[in-house]
Amino acid sequence: MKSFILILSIFLLTENNNLIGQNFDFRNTQWGMDSLQVKKIEKSKKINISKKLAFLFDGKLADLDAKIFYEFSALNQLYHTKYFIDLDNKSTQSYVDNFLLLQKSLTEKYKEPVSKKAIALDGSAVKDNKWVSALNSYNMSLETVWKTDKTVITLSLFCVKNELVLTLNYISIEYEKKIEEEKRIQLLKDI
Repeated sequence: MKSFILILSIFLLTENNNLIGQNFDFRNTQWGMDSLQVKKIEKSKKINISKKLAFLFDGKLADLDAKIFYEFSALNQLYHTKYFIDLDNKSTQSYVDNFLLLQKSLTEKYKEPVSKKAIALDGSAVKDNKWVSALNSYNMSLETVWKTDKTVITLSLFCVKNELVLTLNYISIEYEKKIEEEKRIQLLKDI
């Protein structure tokens, strides 16, 4: 009986470590998964889009409403994902506050970013006490980038057609190189 309990304990401990040790690249997915695997895993409501080899879902990032985007290579391998964050409070200050909260949270998870930019359209740097007014005049963008061994993560806040856009973008380093090679090969065939 003691042997059975010992074996059961070791089994449960091993299984628990396997579950904890799973290393996802985005939500519960990993780079290279096919579209059927991703559809099975993603529990948010799917939105129909016209883009081939891509899915869009209406979901959440913590308590923030977000559109969740998945993009696949021509070989049906997941390589690019993104959150489009939609805030209830449309004020510029709210967008800046959420950008800073996400930036802090991502820094806790991925350590120090590889780059931080707060730049005006003319290329000049904008101090953080001027971000709200610069965004209100549609004259700047904010961007922070982290890099892991497998992924480039980019947090961005910018303005398009008088609308503020807050995104969190994930791109597979390995698969992005493969996508570029696929494009190059296709270009060579077409020219």
